[in-house]
Amino acid sequence: MNSGTRSVRREELLAHAQWVRRLALQLVGDPNAADDVVQDTWLAALDRPPESARTPLRAWLATVVRNFARRRVRGEVRRQDRERTRAREDAVSSESGLLAEVEEQRAVVQVVMELPDAQRDTILLRYYKELSAVEIARRQGVPAATVRSRLARGLEEVRVRMDERNGGDRAAWCALLLGESVAPPPLADLGASRWNQTNPAHGAGLAEGVVIMKTGVVLAAAVGSVALVVAGVAVLRQDTGSQAVIAGASPEAPPAPVEEQAVVPPTRSVAEDRTPAPQRDPVAATSRIEQPEPVAAPVEPSLEPAVVVARFVDPEGYAVPGVGVSVHRADGDWGSLATDRSGSDGRVRFEVPMREESEKPMLRYEAPDFVSGTASFVARPGETANAGTISLVNAVLVTGRVVDAGGNPVEGAYVFAREPELPNVPEGQLRRKGSDGFWTPEGERLLEVPADDSGAFRMLGEVDAVVRLWARKPGMRYGWTEPVELSNDVQRTGVEIVLTDLEPEDRIAGVALDAEGNPLANRYVSYRFGDEGFSVSTGLLADENGRFDLVLARRVPHTFSFEGDAKHPGTAVAGNVEPGTLDLVLALTEEGEIEIVVVDLEDRPVRNFVLETRSFFSENSSSSSSRRHETKAGRVRVSSPGGRFEFEVSASGYRTLTLGPFDGAAGIPTLIEFRLEPTVGVQGRVTLAGEPLAGVELTLHERVQPGLRYEYNGFPSRLVPYRVSEATSDADGRFKLDVSEDGTFVVRAVAEGHAAVESDPIDVVAARGYEGIELEPQPGGTLVVFVRVPDGADPAGVIVGITDGGPSPRTSRTDGSGEVVFENLRPGSWVVLERDEDLHGGQSSSSSWSPDVPYAIPWSCDVLPGETTVFELELEADEG
Repeated sequence: MNSGTRSVRREELLAHAQWVRRLALQLVGDPNAADDVVQDTWLAALDRPPESARTPLRAWLATVVRNFARRRVRGEVRRQDRERTRAREDAVSSESGLLAEVEEQRAVVQVVMELPDAQRDTILLRYYKELSAVEIARRQGVPAATVRSRLARGLEEVRVRMDERNGGDRAAWCALLLGESVAPPPLADLGASRWNQTNPAHGAGLAEGVVIMKTGVVLAAAVGSVALVVAGVAVLRQDTGSQAVIAGASPEAPPAPVEEQAVVPPTRSVAEDRTPAPQRDPVAATSRIEQPEPVAAPVEPSLEPAVVVARFVDPEGYAVPGVGVSVHRADGDWGSLATDRSGSDGRVRFEVPMREESEKPMLRYEAPDFVSGTASFVARPGETANAGTISLVNAVLVTGRVVDAGGNPVEGAYVFAREPELPNVPEGQLRRKGSDGFWTPEGERLLEVPADDSGAFRMLGEVDAVVRLWARKPGMRYGWTEPVELSNDVQRTGVEIVLTDLEPEDRIAGVALDAEGNPLANRYVSYRFGDEGFSVSTGLLADENGRFDLVLARRVPHTFSFEGDAKHPGTAVAGNVEPGTLDLVLALTEEGEIEIVVVDLEDRPVRNFVLETRSFFSENSSSSSSRRHETKAGRVRVSSPGGRFEFEVSASGYRTLTLGPFDGAAGIPTLIEFRLEPTVGVQGRVTLAGEPLAGVELTLHERVQPGLRYEYNGFPSRLVPYRVSEATSDADGRFKLDVSEDGTFVVRAVAEGHAAVESDPIDVVAARGYEGIELEPQPGGTLVVFVRVPDGADPAGVIVGITDGGPSPRTSRTDGSGEVVFENLRPGSWVVLERDEDLHGGQSSSSSWSPDVPYAIPWSCDVLPGETTVFELELEADEG
């Protein structure tokens, strides 16, 4: 709900004057510069106050101060860089240098002419014809965003190829391109007439030379910029029409009051963003206060496509041409987003349309005589995702057929390979459910191919592997072979796998009906069974006629149930169903209603709570379902689950309470009251420069027990990543995190524009809680990782992972020089390691165990607030 634009009175600003100046002085370090930052902040507050009247003014001002401070620091760094660059250019003057410069420009033009048509034409229109992105878009009939994307990708490709031409020494060829002898005039002045006036020897008869020289010089400014940033020298930056300003605002507008980046410290960062920040004219700013100009409504930008690059080689490292490659979304939509085939150098490069700011598509590849495979990578709009060098695996041929007990071919079977060891379960169970019914560390299918109408199959497999070949078909038992050794030196032919029909006692089948006896389509039917102190609770989906057919893992009695809905109320339960029952009827019956009342110890209603229903279907088997209820009176009516059941209620700020079990056979209660006991929780305050900080996101995490090894998404962790509770600091900077169990915890806070900050571990007794935690955010640090690869290996696209042992590990891929930069890191110890795959938002897996000796996380380096740490990651050559 929009609460209206806020107007800021001068009296309000004066009340914040002292701490605003203290903060500015802390950020920029110079009193005069701090005064300028404060003045810009007051002008921004009067000219463009917070959009919402609900926005805390103190937090908004702090963010604007940080933005102006960062802009000032970056401007100073750019000024120093320009002075050093001019000094270096003044020292370059020789005829041999001139020839080298011209030759390097010719090479740039040659590389441009070899680009794909769309990128080549766009670059020439921009840097030779000097058209704007909008004008090029109008000519080519494409969006301006596409033009900018083509420019960015084309220039990046030129840099990569020039790196290859110069042995990876980007600084050397950039210095030649931007030498004094052919120093380019400003981009805005590079018109054709100006060029001819300053170069009269270049007449109409030398048109090709004009193209080479002019395009070479202008591209020198565009191509060389990023390269010299890597070398630590700020030069020119290509003009693609983008500005770092508020969406829809004029270039002179102050930065938005929400920034994801950390404050840039006075010391210079290796990976600092050198995009020129828009400069603010104090006179113009003053005039806007008296006569504010209307601001256009923000326009939601369309997402530019990402670019995917990869290279395919054989096991000996030679390029493999003709590899078929396609890119697919990882959300189950397997439609192809883009396809390509590798060229003579084994490389592919193509665009991928984007729907979100960060996605993790799947790259699928296949080639004759090699094993097909997949690779995943993180893609972002307008950026290049380097999937790295993919080494293909030679394939081995296996042929055979699937037959029944009489030797007749089985049509429609599937054949797959798995590890040679059979699960330690009865053979009958293995025949019914197959190896897929049991997890083992090596339990991945190595191959899977369909058999044809004659039962014959043909598969390409991994080399040097010992496996069993399995076959499966719905309605039949699984079959498998003895262990088979696969090798690329030997072809396996004539393999035979026998399948047999399921026996009646292998199944339980039935139908789901409503109270009137009509079939209910596509209902989820739960089933449970227990055996020898072990129980399983899961389910299956009935078909459109309400029918279901379960192949049993164990031949023991099962309990089946399903819940009704608003149109078909009630519950259906059938217990102790014997194996071999093929005509089970599950019909809904309407049970009585129960009123649930939830209050605190002072009889005040608890309006927001989660009610969990737990039903018991046997001594060893139960199931549960939960639902959140929001009520004014703390009351809700629910249908009786039937049979034996219990209710559990949990609510924020209260201890969880369970009542039951109740037995429907003895009578169903009509009213159940829950009286919840409040929890003290973990309480504290967040401040910045001594002032309260509102809107900070806080989470509570359990600390991993000392000596225990815990891994989250493959990273060592000192905190259990899953949140015990979460909260947001209020206008006074205060927070309360709920905790219902005793333990040792850490409070983690993330404030906008700062790195994460953590409390020391605290021992909490849930009944007493914990108070007095004080947290103050601080600037983050930067970590630059240089990956050192074995001789002859490609350093591009290596996945580097980092973690501070907390809940937010990161991954990123190296650039062509083997470098990757991580910014805004929490000060403290970090682990740096190579990863096999990128992390993505939906990824979550954890494991813990007690090692033979107490475990300590092997930290790689320390990150300091506001400083840059450099770490070299040495990779070893793969054995064999």
